[in-house]
Amino acid sequence: MTQFVMANPKTCIGCHACEVACVITANQGKHPELREHFLPRITVHKQAKNYTATACRQCENAPCAKVCPTTALEQRQEHVHLDKSRCIGCKACIIACPFGAIRMVDESVQSVINIEQTPSIFSMITAHKCDLCQDRRASPACVAAC
Repeated sequence: MTQFVMANPKTCIGCHACEVACVITANQGKHPELREHFLPRITVHKQAKNYTATACRQCENAPCAKVCPTTALEQRQEHVHLDKSRCIGCKACIIACPFGAIRMVDESVQSVINIEQTPSIFSMITAHKCDLCQDRRASPACVAAC
């Protein structure tokens, strides 16, 4: 049975502490230097008078993993694993996810591609989703920060 993070809209005050904890944990304990690098894997939303947070539900029969043409999303015993190096940015997973918990992020890459050594920037769009803080021994950072 998989575990997942689910916010309680009756107690969520919309403070976004879960988002901040998520980003800092994913960024090896540092706050990102640029605003565009603040990419939480959990997102707080306001619905009518309440707030709630959306994160990957780590589905047991994950539709996102089933439609991924490169198996960048892979069903594992405890969670749905994302291997960004295999993601081609096709967005099939976004369409398949019934919870809207996957989004695409721009992972721009700078490289040298010509004889004159002129740097070029390639835009590389990849999937972005909750991994339950797999590298963290304790509970997910968002849960601890709430």
